[in-house]
Amino acid sequence: NPVTSATAKGENVTFNGYLRQNGDAGVRNEIWIIPTVGCVNGIAKELEKKTGALALTHPFGCSQLGGDLHTTQKILRGLVNHPNAGGVLVLGLGCENNNIDEFRKILGDVNTERVKFLNTQDVSDELAEGVRLIEELKKYADKFKRQPVSVSKLRVGLKCGGSDGFSGITANPLVGRFSDRLI
Repeated sequence: NPVTSATAKGENVTFNGYLRQNGDAGVRNEIWIIPTVGCVNGIAKELEKKTGALALTHPFGCSQLGGDLHTTQKILRGLVNHPNAGGVLVLGLGCENNNIDEFRKILGDVNTERVKFLNTQDVSDELAEGVRLIEELKKYADKFKRQPVSVSKLRVGLKCGGSDGFSGITANPLVGRFSDRLI
């Protein structure tokens, strides 16, 4: 067990990751398009085709109120701040409850080189403007190179695969062993 023995000896176990300016580390250096509302999913997918950025579409953000809206905003905030995204384009429509101005209040301070905002109703050609902003994000993300990063900075998301006949036999034990080894 190399991880256990290395840790027991006090050695720093590392992985090849992308160290972000805020100290977080990712295993990817992708450009993500995060819609504030499902109404711009089509534009996000077109930008994905044109640029190779990853559109993380969803059906929410419009006509949501209270806790429902806040839950959507918290999930989207987590995506915008995720260290696997070297750059993020937040794409809005303008008339949604989760419009860019409201979403920015939930986001707080962001690195404006890493996160760009595009309200599609504010420009005459949202695809051209989106491509332009994504190209800026790519230049920013290209500054990051893989480097050894302490495994203590690694964030791992785990998700239950459902309750099919095999999850208790294979998937759940594997995730448990992986988690034990990582910890």
